Amino acid sequence: MRAASTRAGNVIGGGDWAQDRLIPDCVRSLRQGQDIEIRSPDATRPWQHVLEPLGGYLLLGSKLHADGGDAYCKAWNFGPNNSANKTVEQVVNRVIEIWGSGKLVVKRDPNAPHEDHWLQLNCDRANHYLHWAPTWNYPDTMRETVKWYKSFCDGQDVAALTDAQLEAYMKRWEEVRA
Repeated sequence: MRAASTRAGNVIGGGDWAQDRLIPDCVRSLRQGQDIEIRSPDATRPWQHVLEPLGGYLLLGSKLHADGGDAYCKAWNFGPNNSANKTVEQVVNRVIEIWGSGKLVVKRDPNAPHEDHWLQLNCDRANHYLHWAPTWNYPDTMRETVKWYKSFCDGQDVAALTDAQLEAYMKRWEEVRA
């Protein structure tokens, strides 16, 4: 049996409703007509759509399974290009812009647990050896993520939207790798 270890950048995309996650918290605030409160506006993260690391994991799995797969039994990072490293404030402002309403309020908490100010992944191994690269850029990721949540809140068929987003992603995946 062959195994590898993987790590992904900050993953966003429709359907995540967990507490203390930036996009779901934004959507909950927007749905309730409340201000979007953030505590670390300058924290920078590598934001990517959930389909990005999943594509990388599947690609890695196929390499592990193939002849010569032992060479892939390593640690791998799957993250966006550096241009997708954005501050929390930038992400929230983009959500508000795409959503069409909302207000950001900074509420710093001096007693909050420590968070690193800057996170970034080095994905050179995946880029070089797997020929993996992100398919959607930051604007695509934000547009498709907010579109999913807004559609959900508007009572639209999100299963059909999810299928359409997956199809669009896969089409772009093929174009990028052609």
